[in-house]
Order: sequence, then C-alpha cells, then structure tokens
Amino acid sequence: WTSLAEDDPSLLPLCECLASLFVGMGPGSHTFARGVFERTLTMVENCVARRNAGMGRDNDLDLLVCSLELIIGMVDGLAALMESIVSGSSLLPLLNILVKEEHTMVKESALSALGELAKAGSSSLRQHVSEFLPSIV
Repeated sequence: WTSLAEDDPSLLPLCECLASLFVGMGPGSHTFARGVFERTLTMVENCVARRNAGMGRDNDLDLLVCSLELIIGMVDGLAALMESIVSGSSLLPLLNILVKEEHTMVKESALSALGELAKAGSSSLRQHVSEFLPSIV
C-alpha cells in the first residue's frame, strides 16, 4: 500500500479490497484507519490538483472513484470512530468540489461519501451541511 505509486494499476483493486476489509472488520480496523485515510486523502488531493491545473492523468478518474469508495468503506465500517480522523482534514472541502464534478461516477461517489458521513452522525458534516445543500438540491 505505502510503496505503490499513484499510477500503479495495482492500487485500484487494493483500494477496493481495503474498503471491504474496513466494512467487514468494523471497529477492529480502527488502528489502521488514520494511515490509510491520510494516504487516500492525499491521492484525492493530488488528483483534484492535477485536474484543476489541466494536467490530469489517464487514471485520475478511476483513482478518484476508488479512493472515494475506500473512504466510504472506512466510514461505513468505523462509523462514529471516523469523526476524529475526518475532523480537521481536507475531506469536506474536497467533497464540496467533487459533488460538482461533471463525471457522473466521481460525483456519485462524492455524494455517497457525504451520505455515509451523515449516517455516521458526523459533527464535521453538520457544521458544513449548508455549503453542500445548494449543490445537492
């Protein structure tokens, strides 16, 4: 996981596998969550930055979707335990960008991430919900 470059094709199925592990292991996966979340969030940040600069890579859309799906799996599996990890991160501002994305799969994954955060009772999301509503409704 840590040794793979963002353009390594092995990263996409690994993200899918990790998402399933977090869902299946639930709170038992909490000890690994922060490191996985930080790497995943960095991948999302890098993809968004490259796309905003007009320098997007061929695999950026797939990487965005898989990264968001991993975050969804983490929130689904860890629920309220994710709040301490999500709080203060750049996840919510990034999701606010990605819910406006023109590519349906990216937008759908960003909206799903918001839904999982809402189901988990994220106080971070509650503080920013007014920023998301115009894009969602």
